[in-house]
Amino acid sequence: MSTEVWNVTRCHIDDKPRNTWNVPPANRPASLPVAFRLYDDDGNLYYSGRATCEHAVLRALDVYSDSAGTTTAEIQNAATGKWDQLN
Repeated sequence: MSTEVWNVTRCHIDDKPRNTWNVPPANRPASLPVAFRLYDDDGNLYYSGRATCEHAVLRALDVYSDSAGTTTAEIQNAATGKWDQLN
């Protein structure tokens, strides 16, 4: 099973829930501990979701950079609840 798993759970442009995974159902882990947000270069929030690790968030950022122009990722600090820029 891949350890770099992410799931986009919301598209903020059309304000609709999503369930977009980067792996097939058989390879999905029981939990995704890292909450993330993806922004474009104007600071607009495009997508949010969950991932297995920070590296998986960077993979999601890369995937959506071509289609949505995402350039920045934030992850939520589990201890404080604050959002920190990842890249």
